[in-house]
Amino acid sequence: MDTAKDKGDALENAVAAIEEVILQSSAGLGRQPIVEKKKIIRVDGVRHEIDVYVTADLAPGYKSIFIFECKNWKEAVDKNAIIIFSKKIEVSHATSGCFVAKSYTSDAVSQAKGDPRITLLLAAEHDPESGPEVFQFFTRTPENDKAGRDDV
Repeated sequence: MDTAKDKGDALENAVAAIEEVILQSSAGLGRQPIVEKKKIIRVDGVRHEIDVYVTADLAPGYKSIFIFECKNWKEAVDKNAIIIFSKKIEVSHATSGCFVAKSYTSDAVSQAKGDPRITLLLAAEHDPESGPEVFQFFTRTPENDKAGRDDV
């Protein structure tokens, strides 16, 4: 991959594909959930881009929204990115949101712990020479938090 945009798009595509597989295999959903990439919403005149936006209609009157923020950065995600994501969850009326990145600063982890709607996921990139690019995702748990480090 050549550009940062290409890398970001690859991570967004991987997250969207995983969500589609999970949702298609889920029994009991009212209508088929909708997975949208790069969804733009406007709230009070402010434009927000949501990397992956999932809408699930469980039953009439029971619509849930889940959003994903994907950062395929070399550097660790900082607390400011988490603060912005928390606001995106609020303005989109999402039930919850998952932030997907390769690493987080300790401040970002602490900031995310203050918002129960946020789940931090770690993505690991496989070596492209060994096959097509694939990402693995790991849910953040207290066991894999590395306290005292600037990046996790």
